[in-house]
This record gives sequence, structure tokens and C-alpha cells, in this order.
Amino acid sequence: MLFRSLPPDTEEEFPDDDEWYVEKDDERCDQLLSSAAEYYKNKDWKSTIRVYRMLTNDGCDRGNEEQVYQFWAIAHERQAQFDSSEVVLLQGLKRLPDDLNLYNRLAYAYKRLNKPEDEAYVYQDILDIEPENSETLKDLARVYGDMERYEEQVEVLKQILELEPTNKSAEGDLVLAFENLGRSEEHTSELQSHLNL
Repeated sequence: MLFRSLPPDTEEEFPDDDEWYVEKDDERCDQLLSSAAEYYKNKDWKSTIRVYRMLTNDGCDRGNEEQVYQFWAIAHERQAQFDSSEVVLLQGLKRLPDDLNLYNRLAYAYKRLNKPEDEAYVYQDILDIEPENSETLKDLARVYGDMERYEEQVEVLKQILELEPTNKSAEGDLVLAFENLGRSEEHTSELQSHLNL
């Protein structure tokens, strides 16, 4: 008696090449994400950076963009590599253009890199998303003051006082900004009208 061996139904037992590839990638991505989290938890910043680079090269950042780019940037910050943090965050913002956490980290990187113009642009981008974010307005006012751009500082301080009418710090900064512009009389009338609101 002669028996022929028939191949099993391949469609049921073996996934298509594309499905196998995705499944294999998911396993690798899960492993890389787990490794990155463990390195981060243990404050092994060099290994964290290496694994996050691998994650993005393998496309494992998809669906995890905020976590990947934020923690990758923080690992660079812990190594005082703020220029590398900037690159990572800009890459992340291409994927998540409205992510406030990434914008705030980028502003911090620019502050540490002493790039006040870039820091101011980031705060303006945040305000495009959240126009009444008083903390960002305060940061922007500080940066304008540091850059001696007092006209812009005055406008931002007025916005802060509209949101927080009893903010004594903003009132004091407004006094200084008007003095720096040589317009202290204008400030006196502005402050009186503000207090009468």
C-alpha cells in the first residue's frame, strides 16, 4: 500500500508573509519597549537612548509616539545632551504636532541651550494650541524680558493680567517693562484702568 503525504492546508497553519512579519515586529517592539522602560527605570540613560533609537528605526514608535519621544528626550537631558534632546523632540513633533508635553520639553531644551528665540517660538506654538495657558504666557513674558523685547513683553503681561487680574508678579513685571521702554506714565494709567476693572 502506498500512502501519499498531502501538505497541510497552508492557509490555516501558516500566516501570510505580511502577517508573519507584523506579528514578529510586534514581538520585537514589545521587547524593545519593555527594555527601554527597564533601562529608564534603572536610570541607565545610555542604554535607554540606544534602545529608543532602535525602537524608532524599527518603526516601533507607532502608537507609542508620546512615550517614546518624551522619555527618549529625557534620557538625553539626563546626559546633559540638550542638543540631542532637541532633535528627538522635533522628530516627535513631526509625528504629534499638537503634543503639549513634547513642546514643553522642547522649550526646556532651548532654555538649557540658551536659545531664547527658539524658546519663544515654542511658547508661541503652545499658545496656538492653548491660548489661555497662563504658565506658558508667564514663560513667554520672561523670555521676552530676557531678550529685552519689552514691547512684546508688555503685550504678554497684559494677557496674563486679563486671565489673572490679581497677579502681583505680572503687575510688577509690567511696571519694569514700561520703565525699560521709558514709558512709566503710560503704565500708571494702564495700571489704574486695570485696577478699576
